[in-house]
Amino acid sequence: MMQRGKPISVLVVSERSVVRAGYRAMLESSSDLQVVGEAKSIRQASQLPAGRSSDVAMLDTPSDAIDVTAIRRMVAECGAKATLVLVDSVDQRVRRLPGAGVDGILLNHSSSEMVCAAVRMIAAGYSLITPAGARQPDHVPTTAEPDHGHLDHLTRREADVLRLIAQGMTNAEISVELSVSESTVKSHVQHMFNKLELRNRVHAVIFAYEIGIVRARTPELLACPG
Repeated sequence: MMQRGKPISVLVVSERSVVRAGYRAMLESSSDLQVVGEAKSIRQASQLPAGRSSDVAMLDTPSDAIDVTAIRRMVAECGAKATLVLVDSVDQRVRRLPGAGVDGILLNHSSSEMVCAAVRMIAAGYSLITPAGARQPDHVPTTAEPDHGHLDHLTRREADVLRLIAQGMTNAEISVELSVSESTVKSHVQHMFNKLELRNRVHAVIFAYEIGIVRARTPELLACPG
């Protein structure tokens, strides 16, 4: 687990400099995320000292250009504590990435909030395999029934809010889904946090995974940061 107060260090890997710059700006807009290095290739990432000291190596690559062997080598040689791969679509090569040691897979057209949440979650030790059909994450039972006993203290609306947060919805989107005002959603969110003793939306989605009320079956199964 990450030490509280210590920024999550990220190595950004992409062959395009404009993509690397975009991810740097996006990640560093959050005070708890810090880009410690950039690489234009997997080979370069494996050779950078920054890779060996980073918490997360984040690779953006076209799905049709994925080299599973090279990614496996990067995971082994780079030394980052976790690896997140951003892809543009799901194919057989993408489905092989968990076997190569990749901790997270996310579609690269996901929102900035979702990308930041993914970095936080895999840095915290969770697998996050989200594109449809890629794989169920290891920490979520695929056959067990959801444990709704953890939600006994929540109202129906608060439980709905937890489920929708875990599906990646913002407060504005939840207000539309539930036909209530955004201020009402914010109130439900805070009450849900207090009752479940959760610090933020990332911890809420982790909690939702752990009790089994959501499954990693769609590209939008991440929470936005709090």
